[in-house]
This record gives sequence, C-alpha cells and structure tokens, in this order.
Amino acid sequence: MTDGPCRDCEAACCGHYAIYVTHRDVARLARATGHEPVTFCHAEREVISPHLPRPTIDGAPAQLVLQAAPDSDRCLFQDPVSRRCLVHDHSPRICQIYPFQARDGRIAEFEQREDVICPAPFPLDDGLRRHLARSARRFWRRELPAYERKVAAWNRRPRGDGSLPAFLKTVLRRFPPLL
Repeated sequence: MTDGPCRDCEAACCGHYAIYVTHRDVARLARATGHEPVTFCHAEREVISPHLPRPTIDGAPAQLVLQAAPDSDRCLFQDPVSRRCLVHDHSPRICQIYPFQARDGRIAEFEQREDVICPAPFPLDDGLRRHLARSARRFWRRELPAYERKVAAWNRRPRGDGSLPAFLKTVLRRFPPLL
C-alpha cells in the first residue's frame, strides 16, 4: 500500500469488512508471520460471501475469516498507527483483488466496486488488469475448488471434535503452515 491510489489511503476497508480466507491464505499468513492459524482465524457464523463454503465448526455452519484486532474492528494485520498492512506481500486473495470485483463472474473482466469505503479512482490499465486476472484465476480455479473439497470432506466426517483448531489442522494437512 505504498504506490498508486492506495498511497494516502486510510484503509477503512480493513475495518469495515470481514476478511474471508481459504486454507491457502491461512497457510501463507502462518508461514509469513510465524503464528499458529488459530491465533488469527475466526469462525464467523454470519454469511460473508455466498460463494464460499461453510464448514460446520462447533456444530454450526461458519465461514473462515481473519480475526479483528482485540482493541477495534480493524484487521489483526493492520498496523494501528500507520494503518498499513503488515502482511501485504502474503495477504489473502480477496485483499489482493480489492477494490475490484469480477464482472458477471468472469475472471478477465473487472470493475471497481461502487463502494464509498474505497473512493480512490484506480486506473485499470493493462498491468493492473493482468494482476487482477492472475489473482482471480488462482482463487476461482485453484484455491476455491480445493478449499470446497476440503470443507465438503470435513462436513462429511463422523461427528467428533468439530472445533476451529481441529478444522484448521485438517484443512492445512497438505499445507503445513509453519516452516
């Protein structure tokens, strides 16, 4: 968040939205921070996105999101003074694409969200368009289908420990978060 329209941003989006994550986002963040996933993930009961699977955690459907900082609604990984992202190079895919969204579900077409939280005009040049398309393709074609399979397998398992730590351990089995 040092170049372009984000340079002077107050990063309101980092406190306004719940930031949903997949298993790969969680593994990437855990590797980058050295923190156990349970320290920065939360099982949100409210539907954040209808496009994301909902694992049953502690007996109820939930979506995996980043925890808010203990003193506010801001993202746990947002510096409270500079308001900059502390994990920018390892951020969740949704953060990498924001403030854009796929138009009509098509990966190659993007439009800036009509969102008062992000008022900055972004020039959607070819370089940014390629970056967005690459991030969106990774998410919609690889990460999301893999996460959907992991959540479906979790939801089919025999009842037992259905806690958030058990879910994280299960979905991260192939992607060990710590080095």
